[in-house]
Amino acid sequence: MNVLEYSIKVGKEFRKTDEGRKLLDIVNHVEEKYRGDFQYGVYKQYVESKVNRFYFSSYRVIYQTLLNVLNEDDNPEKDFLVNIANMVREDDLFTELVNASDEVSRLFDIVAHGCLVGEDISDKIPKNWKFRITNSISNVKLAVDRTLMKKSFSLYNNTNRGFLYKEKAKEYFDFREKNRVLPFSKESIAIMNNFTELSDEEKMLYEKMFLVREAINQGIFFGFYGRIHEISEKDFLHEIALEKSQLKEIALVSSDIRTMGDEAWLYKVYCGDEHLYYMAHSKQLKGNSVDNKATILGIVYPKDDRRLFEDTIVS
Repeated sequence: MNVLEYSIKVGKEFRKTDEGRKLLDIVNHVEEKYRGDFQYGVYKQYVESKVNRFYFSSYRVIYQTLLNVLNEDDNPEKDFLVNIANMVREDDLFTELVNASDEVSRLFDIVAHGCLVGEDISDKIPKNWKFRITNSISNVKLAVDRTLMKKSFSLYNNTNRGFLYKEKAKEYFDFREKNRVLPFSKESIAIMNNFTELSDEEKMLYEKMFLVREAINQGIFFGFYGRIHEISEKDFLHEIALEKSQLKEIALVSSDIRTMGDEAWLYKVYCGDEHLYYMAHSKQLKGNSVDNKATILGIVYPKDDRRLFEDTIVS
């Protein structure tokens, strides 16, 4: 199993915690109350548009954005959004939803960061969390260790002392955080190419680190909501050698809009008896009486991410 698969297990255990169950209960309550409501449907789309960047904080981001609309006379979308904003403001359920998601988001950040850097977080998480989730977190940390990330950064630092603290590195990190793009996507490669002051080795270290972080974040988040969408490579309209397409952006095209669309961002793609995970960052859905087509852009996460950093190590 790789970092992503172990992180999915953490997400599944996270939903069983008191904090996870509380959030899911409120989400279900809101869903039942507003089922079939057009304005709520638009609200959900806005939240969904942010999950790949803000994860559990998406509820807070959209909540605040909608409330701000009520005070923005120059917002060209105000007429369209004002009713949705009033719905969110006037129903206390949305406040409860935001508060519950804030707490889950806080714990999510602690767990995800701890998994990435190998930090002991036992004093930062609730004492009543059961062994299954704490053991799952430990498994993610071990999987991250097996990528050789720490060793790679340490070896690079031997010949480039303090490289992480240099101004250009800080500028690079800040720019990447502001423009949260999927690692190894075309947008990400363009950013790497723009920072010519950093060596290719250094930027590749960062890119692989961002990839591992993304695997942890997506695994926990989509594992929590049970939103890993399964599809077979036979469903694609064009034959693609997925195993040979790792760590680069590729497009998948399918006539199955239902599976490829909706809330799908993380895909489990079956290739015969094997499977790979595909992390999407954009989708284009086209449907009419003649042609149904879903095109998604993303990257294939390495099935075996052990020694992921090995070819990046500088001795």
